[in-house]
Amino acid sequence: MAEGKSDWEIGVILKVSEHLVDKIARQLRAKLNATNRAQTVAIALRQNLIR
Repeated sequence: MAEGKSDWEIGVILKVSEHLVDKIARQLRAKLNATNRAQTVAIALRQNLIR
């Protein structure tokens, strides 16, 4: 997600469905109180959840 990959591309890499990637991305947005993917990534970076 931080590299700008689509749900489909992430699903192929992780060998999961595009639907599952979308579901997890929505859950992350909710948990981080973000409004979009870019904000989700920014918050995760600030909180050292990702590098």
